[in-house]
Amino acid sequence: MRTGAGGNVRRDSLPYTLKLALTPDWGIRWSGEAWVAQTDDGGQRINGGGDSAIVLKRRFAVDDKSAFGLELGTTLPTGTGAISSGQSDYSITGIYSADVGNYHTDINLGMTRFGQEDPDQQPWAARRTAPGWHGPDAAPRTQPPTPQIDAGSEVPATMSPIGSSLPA
Repeated sequence: MRTGAGGNVRRDSLPYTLKLALTPDWGIRWSGEAWVAQTDDGGQRINGGGDSAIVLKRRFAVDDKSAFGLELGTTLPTGTGAISSGQSDYSITGIYSADVGNYHTDINLGMTRFGQEDPDQQPWAARRTAPGWHGPDAAPRTQPPTPQIDAGSEVPATMSPIGSSLPA
């Protein structure tokens, strides 16, 4: 995945995500960046592994077409040198998921406690994703409107019925 902030600033990474459903209502997700190549505005390049995150997910079924969910997560400072924040972050996210006909929607509301101290950033920042209709192959898109709030949506790749699963 490639991201850039203009000019010479660039970050290329090889992200990974492993998901394990322990039961229909419990799951674990482990994710991170296996490799990162980062270039700063001076053209200096840094290479190495990125930070990792682990999330515990719990599903609370309302009926066969809707559920609430709760995610508790931490980001571990496993990255190399300047690629890593050097601190653990902690998050909690509430989720509501629903199937309506052939469509599925998720609404998320969460908070993240950032471990790295930044005088311009509050230690707890709210996160929310706007409701969006999506199919099983949706690709997440995120755009932070401010440094403290992160909003996202998902653009559908296909539209098909979704079976019962942990909230996304």
